[in-house]
Amino acid sequence: MKDSEIDDIGVELFIEALYRRHGYDFRNYARASLKRRVKDLAIGLGLGRVSDLIPPLLHSPEFIDKVIPNFRYR
Repeated sequence: MKDSEIDDIGVELFIEALYRRHGYDFRNYARASLKRRVKDLAIGLGLGRVSDLIPPLLHSPEFIDKVIPNFRYR
């Protein structure tokens, strides 16, 4: 499996976790835009993988304040 395919899975898991934990539903948004925004968020926070975003999303309530600004229209 390629790294890009693994990132795609990470993005899907992140979006699902975002919805289930915090109620923000981006599941029907354009995939290319979601991938770009989630990857930008991970890079901006100095994380090596998109999947590294999931634990703080689930366990750190204040983390949502870092997430949502990345999903506003630019």
